[in-house]
Amino acid sequence: FIMKKIFTASAFFILNSSFFICSAAPATTNDIYVGASYTAGFNTVQEAFDTISASNEAATVIHLASGTYNEAVTVETAIHDVMLVGDERNPANYIICGENDNGGALWLNAAIVNFEVRGITLINAAWQDYVDGKCDYPGIKRALRISTRNNPCIFRHCRIISGQDTLYINGGQGYFEDCYIEGDTDFIYGESCALFNRCELHAHSGYFTADGHGNNNTGYVNIGYLFWKCRFTVDAGASAYLGRSWRNGANVWLADCYIGPGVKPELWSYWNDVKGKTVLRDYGTRSDVTFSVPNNNGQWGEGIIVRGTMEEFWTAMSGFGYTSITDIFGQETVDWHPEIHPAVEIR
Repeated sequence: FIMKKIFTASAFFILNSSFFICSAAPATTNDIYVGASYTAGFNTVQEAFDTISASNEAATVIHLASGTYNEAVTVETAIHDVMLVGDERNPANYIICGENDNGGALWLNAAIVNFEVRGITLINAAWQDYVDGKCDYPGIKRALRISTRNNPCIFRHCRIISGQDTLYINGGQGYFEDCYIEGDTDFIYGESCALFNRCELHAHSGYFTADGHGNNNTGYVNIGYLFWKCRFTVDAGASAYLGRSWRNGANVWLADCYIGPGVKPELWSYWNDVKGKTVLRDYGTRSDVTFSVPNNNGQWGEGIIVRGTMEEFWTAMSGFGYTSITDIFGQETVDWHPEIHPAVEIR
């Protein structure tokens, strides 16, 4: 795999979980190690991030040893060119499990530029205690909060797990590739935009999404959330809507996705206190669900469902100037072009 723009000083090649710098682009790399299996390194992920300063000119790779890190990690320093790495083949063996008042296991709350996470599991500790029967209420629920002040973050082969409000995207954009995201009510939500490539979204019940990007005029404001070749699955015996709006607008796109049993036949729900339009755009869906006519109107808002073929999807995208998925995922207006890695498509 080759990454462009994530590390501005050089190109990184990944092979058997090792990193090699291309000889054609010499640069310094700052490698940081976390975990007991490393002879020299840090015991916590927070300690590793705290050593990175805004003036650091080298690309930084934080290597995690396998294990569970019971901590809530908060990044509040303006940093750039940082990668947090576990194992893309076995992310369940590299776990950050924590909670705080805002961000859960990981809260990105700074002017972060070019940040990527690979092969890591992020779990909300309160939710895990609830699942394990250690408490009656999961409490604070987020596993990941992205508040990166309009700078996008990339997650590849990660697991992001909690109940309500699992993934909060608020400030910066998010790109999620080959990830597993699990939750309950409104578990993918926020005021910023996000792209999901070949991900599995798994609901316990409730709503997969609660897009509120209508309040935010940055980034992919016309697209909102785009799910490309993703799977939507639900706990056995449970049911969930694909989403509803949050704040005064929602715009969710599904393209060439699979909708499994348990997704509500009417697909979409409308929040009565939302006054704007809420739109679900579904193109080329493969599904085990027999769809029914939705209730299209909330008390003050207007609900719209657009369904069509993949040909119609590309017709819609051409209106934004996009003619391929690379065009969409490589939007240059924010100096962001995540490399789309090849993979076996999820079907």
